[in-house]
Amino acid sequence: MPDNIIVASGPSGATYNMATDYGFGATADAHVQIIKVSYGDNTTTTRVSETYPMPVQLFAGYSGGSTASIIEDGELKVKGTLSIGNSIAVYGSTASYLKVIVAGGVTGTSGGTGAIGSVSNPAVYSAVEVTGSIQGISGGYPVGITATNFDVRDLTAGTPGTTAGISGRDTVAIQGISGGHVVAVSATDLDIRNLTSSTDTVHVVGGATSNVGVTGTVTAVATDLDIRDLTAGTDSVAVYNSAGGTTLPVDLYASGTALGVSGDALKVSFTNTSGLTFSVNVASDIGVSNTAGTTLAVEGVSGMVPIVVEGQGAGSSVVVSATDLDIRNLTSNDQVTVVGGVATSTASTATNTSEISTKVSTLNTSVSTLSGKVDTANTSLTNLSNAVMTSGSDKLVKTSVNRVVPPSTLFVQKVTVSGSGKPLKNQTLQNGLSIKAGSGNGTTVYVGGPDLQNSITNGYPLLAGEELFLSISNAALVYFRTDSGRTATVNVIGS
Repeated sequence: MPDNIIVASGPSGATYNMATDYGFGATADAHVQIIKVSYGDNTTTTRVSETYPMPVQLFAGYSGGSTASIIEDGELKVKGTLSIGNSIAVYGSTASYLKVIVAGGVTGTSGGTGAIGSVSNPAVYSAVEVTGSIQGISGGYPVGITATNFDVRDLTAGTPGTTAGISGRDTVAIQGISGGHVVAVSATDLDIRNLTSSTDTVHVVGGATSNVGVTGTVTAVATDLDIRDLTAGTDSVAVYNSAGGTTLPVDLYASGTALGVSGDALKVSFTNTSGLTFSVNVASDIGVSNTAGTTLAVEGVSGMVPIVVEGQGAGSSVVVSATDLDIRNLTSNDQVTVVGGVATSTASTATNTSEISTKVSTLNTSVSTLSGKVDTANTSLTNLSNAVMTSGSDKLVKTSVNRVVPPSTLFVQKVTVSGSGKPLKNQTLQNGLSIKAGSGNGTTVYVGGPDLQNSITNGYPLLAGEELFLSISNAALVYFRTDSGRTATVNVIGS
């Protein structure tokens, strides 16, 4: 049947054409009247067009009706929780960016009248309360924060070394890292701890050409080693020649002048023989002694007959007595064993000393790293302080949106739908999806979610040529269907 119908005006017999679209109705084919929308008061009427769109005012709905507009002075006021989907795009009209105020709560001005946010009752914003962690995003823009009297606070220290009663105290963990910077540590009378004889060892090492200086009492441990003063009655000293023999060649001296010998005989001369008469019987053994209280010097000479020296000690040993007997200086090749709980291995002490040096270097690195992190934190806190503004008694964080990056691709699809229902292709969206029912459709198209496949009552109806915009993150979440046995087309575009 063609579109449009003829309508009679009544008894006068006049007729008029009424514009209609003939197509499928809810239960049977029918003419659907075409009505043009207009608006105005009781004296003027304005037809809705692109030049004169339909003015719309939103009201807060509640039981009993509403006269409270939620759009005032060109601003949309939202009270309570506002849920935003995947993303929201905000654009300024003429400015390079749009200023957005983020507040934890909104109240009216003290003494103000009228709706909150109106000219007579300006809005007062309270600070945003943030709980949990705050994390930036890769490629995002830095947010500056300013504040007046912004107080982070000093760390609260406890008693050094204690592990009890630390409630209300702050702790700082210092840990070295591989490749970190060395941290310099300076102190007066730095005391790490006392050495423990059961676990600690100390190595004493001299230089290549220097000896180790030892002061105080040194106790040496050895098998049969006795460094005490010799006792004349019990100790003996055996003297051997350089070849290891038991006799020594001896030169006799008088006042620094060697006494002469001839073979195995001693040369004797007198400087004053006046009145001297000698009667000498020389035995085969001759004894040589000195005056009382002096020492007889005995010295060997190369090529002489060795002199056997015997002492009064056991086995004819020579007894030597001395105070502070000093045999020789120690060299770097000598080993000194220190007792009294100190280990005898100088190599182990050197290793431990090197380990202590390494640990101190690691500690220096950790302290330096900590210092750098504290400087970074101070810089971040300064930036945060600078981005906080004061509004009345409240503190707000100033933010600015420098740029909103639009999508780089479009999603376009034409779908032929029937009574069984079907979804769109899988496509991630940023700004949402525009849906338009085909202008030649002869049936209603229903838009919804997956449950639309069960019943058309779960969908939103679109007549031929009607459009709908959905703010949604993925096109595959949108389903279309018609009445059973009917088909229609749908065009979509999104980004």
